[in-house]
Amino acid sequence: MKKKFIISLIFTSTILFLANWAKQSSDISGNHKHRINFYGTIITIGNQDQEKEIENISIDNIFKQIPVYVTPTTFTQDIDPKSHILKSNPRDLLEDVRLDLSEIKSIETKRENNNPVIWEFRDKKYGQPDKITNEFIEIIVISNDKTKNSYLIELRKNIHFDIKNPAGPIESKVNFKGLSKLSIEGYKDREFEKKNKIKEEKTQESFEVNNKKL
Repeated sequence: MKKKFIISLIFTSTILFLANWAKQSSDISGNHKHRINFYGTIITIGNQDQEKEIENISIDNIFKQIPVYVTPTTFTQDIDPKSHILKSNPRDLLEDVRLDLSEIKSIETKRENNNPVIWEFRDKKYGQPDKITNEFIEIIVISNDKTKNSYLIELRKNIHFDIKNPAGPIESKVNFKGLSKLSIEGYKDREFEKKNKIKEEKTQESFEVNNKKL
């Protein structure tokens, strides 16, 4: 009886260990695959002559309601467009906008003298004018209707994507500092494609069965 109990305990422990290991393996973070698969091309600063075909595009793993701020152009006591300095919290100072990749044709990082335009938020309430609280990078967004707008997005945010490859997609990401141009060519609904594939397979099976009967 005791022997059976020990064997049962070992078996249960093994099952729990394997289940936990499988869960950990599946939880390894990567480029999250959303239901909507945005695809297009990207050119980075290190590969100016190489346009890569990519898919599963997102900005920090989101593809809609991406928070940005309208780039200020007027000099005020809290805004210095020439030096690219903000002296108050952008949330209180600037107009905020939410971008959807489905409405975007392309995104480029604005550059001056080949350097990305970085805006610094220096919070004056700390009494340290040189203390940088946050940084933003200026981007140029072309909408599907060809409207061109300039926005500020947090410098810490990255573009996530998979590079198309015959051997399988390569998960990648690039910071906006390294971006030359991102083009959105379209998007696919994974669930819709999956249902269509199942429907086509069932239709094919039905066709083959009917042919055999004939």
